[in-house]
Amino acid sequence: MSFDPFAAQKRAIDRFAANEKFFAQTELDKYLKKPNERLTLHISPNGFNVKEGDRLAFDTNIFEFAEKLAFNPLANELYKPIVIQDFAKAKTDINPITSQGVNKILNLAQNDADFTANEAHFDEKAPLPPIVFYGAFGGAHIALLDENDRLSNGAIIYESDAEWFVISCFFLDYSRFLDPAKANLLIVGGKMRVDLAYSFFAVDRFSRGFIRLDLALDNRAENADAMKQIAIAHKESLRGWGTSEDELIGVKNAIANRAKPRLNKANKIDCAIAVVGAGASLDKLTDFLLENQSKLIIFSAGTALKPLLKAGIKPDFHIEIERMDHLAAILREAPIGDIPLIAADLVDPSTLETAKESFVFSRDSSAASAFSQKRIAFSSPIVGNAALALALEFASEIYLCGLDVGFRRDRKMHAYGSFYDDKNDESVEQIPTRGVFSDDIWTNSLLSHSRAALEMAIGSKPNAKVFNLSDGAFIAFAKPLRSHEANVKNADKSKAIAAIKSSFTPSKNAPQIDLSQELNEAKQALIITLKNFLPQNKRELFLAAKAALKKSVELEQTLRFGAPFLRGSFWHITNALIKSLLCVKRSDISDLYKSGANTIADVLDRLCDLCLQELNDKKV
Repeated sequence: MSFDPFAAQKRAIDRFAANEKFFAQTELDKYLKKPNERLTLHISPNGFNVKEGDRLAFDTNIFEFAEKLAFNPLANELYKPIVIQDFAKAKTDINPITSQGVNKILNLAQNDADFTANEAHFDEKAPLPPIVFYGAFGGAHIALLDENDRLSNGAIIYESDAEWFVISCFFLDYSRFLDPAKANLLIVGGKMRVDLAYSFFAVDRFSRGFIRLDLALDNRAENADAMKQIAIAHKESLRGWGTSEDELIGVKNAIANRAKPRLNKANKIDCAIAVVGAGASLDKLTDFLLENQSKLIIFSAGTALKPLLKAGIKPDFHIEIERMDHLAAILREAPIGDIPLIAADLVDPSTLETAKESFVFSRDSSAASAFSQKRIAFSSPIVGNAALALALEFASEIYLCGLDVGFRRDRKMHAYGSFYDDKNDESVEQIPTRGVFSDDIWTNSLLSHSRAALEMAIGSKPNAKVFNLSDGAFIAFAKPLRSHEANVKNADKSKAIAAIKSSFTPSKNAPQIDLSQELNEAKQALIITLKNFLPQNKRELFLAAKAALKKSVELEQTLRFGAPFLRGSFWHITNALIKSLLCVKRSDISDLYKSGANTIADVLDRLCDLCLQELNDKKV
C-alpha cells in the first residue's frame, strides 16, 4: 500500500495536538509552545523524516527506522541487555531459612535442561524487560512497542535534547505511555535523577529487578552520564530488603527495650541543631562546631562521635540505629561517656547500656515499629538519615556537617579518627555526581539512596530551614552554605536540651499485637496470592509477579507486624523464583512455578514458627 502523505500528516498533527493538551500545565508545555530552531519534521512521498539544516536524520524514513527498532529488541544488537543479578548461592550461615529457600529455588531451575544462568528468555510478543531509551529519536519505535503491549514491564525515556522530544510528540501517545498504572518515566532536558530512576525500578521489584535493556543511538555526554545514574538506581533498588531473620533480631531487641523512654511526641525547640556525620568534610568543619557549640544542639551520627571528641567537641546527643551487638564496644571505646544516646528501639540492649541516659524511637517500616504509636519516617538507610529525621522533629533550623553522601575519587570517605581510620575506606563504586561546592564529587548506590531519603525528609518539612555546610554531594532542599557565612543565633541551649529529653516518655497505651494471628494472616494472604496463579508462560509469569508484590505492599496497611516481618524474605525468595524462570528457555514453566510456590509457602511457615518460638508468646 502506497504512503498517503496527507492522511499521515493529519494523524501526526492530531497526535501532536493530543500531546500538547496532555502536557498543558506541566513544565514540558514550554517546549511544545515554542517552535524548534534546529530540528524540523520533513514529509515527502517516502514518508516522514527529521531534518537538521540540509541533513536528514534517517536513511529512509522514520517509520522504517521504527520498525527495525521495534522488531524483536532482544535479538537486536542495538539494544544492550544489562543483567544486574547473578545466580551465586546464598550463604546459609546468615539468615539460614531465607537463604535455604533461595538456594532451593535456584537449584529447582538449574536442574532444568533448558536453564541458562544469567540469560533471560522471553516468549515472542511477551512483555520485554524494562527498557531505557537514551533519546526519543522521533518516538515512533517506542509507540510501536507500547501499542503492542511490549512495554508492560516499564520504560524510561531520557531525552536530553528538548527538540527531539517535540518531534516525538507527533508519533508517540504520551497519555498512553505515561498512564500512572504503568509507572513509566519521562525526563526531558537536564540530568538523569537517581531518585526518580530508583523509584521506577523499586515500584516493580520483581518484574524490573533482574534485567533491563538499554537503547542509546548516539554518544551524547548526557547519555553517558544518565547510564551511570541508571546503573546506580537499578542496583540500589535491590538493596535493603532485609530478611525475616533480621527483623526477628530487631523485634526481640525492641521488646527488651520497651521500658526505655520513647519518643511519643516531639517538643519543638527554639534552637538550631547541627546534624554531624562522619564524612571527610567534617575535618574542615570542627572549627565551626567549636565556635558555635554554645548556640547549637549537636547530634552526632554513628561514627562521627570519635572524631568530634578528638577535636574537643562534645555532642549533646548521639544517634544510633544498627541492630549489631558489637556496637556497644565501639561506643565504649569512643567513649560515649555521659553523652545521652538516642537509638532506634531495635538496637541491641547492650548498646543502650553504654550511655548514662538512653532514649529510643521507632524506625518506620520495620516489624518492630508495630509496637509504637509514633514512627519516624525517612530514618534509613544509614544513621545520618535517622539523625536528620529526628532533628526535623524538633527544630526548624538545621545545619548539616560532614553529612557528605559523596566523596572525592580515590580518597578517604570518612573523617580522620573515625571508626574507618584503620579499615579500607574507598568505595568500589565511583559515579560522578553534583557537588555542593566542588565539581569532583562521586557517589555510590548506598550513598545515593541515603541522599534521596535525606531529600524526602527535608521536602516533607517545607517550613524547616536546612543549611548544608558539607563539602560532598548536593542535597536538594538543603541550602549550600560556607561555614564562615553561617549566622547561628543565640539560644537557650539548656532549655532546648531539656525539651528534647522530655519528649521521650514511658510508653502508654502501646499497641497490643497478636503475633500468631498477624503472622498467619500475612502468610496465608501471600501464599494464596502466589498459588492463585499458575502461569503457563512468561507473559503470565509477569502477572503473577506483579500480583505478589502488590499484595505484599497492601498487607502492610493492615498487618503492621506480620507483613513487614515476612516482607524481606518473601521478596528475596519470590525474586529468585521470577529470575530463575526467566532463565528457562522453554515457554511452559507451570510445573516449575508450582514447585517454587510450594517452596515459598514452606519457607514462610518455617519463618512464622521461628518467630513464635523465639518470642515464646503469641501476644506482645
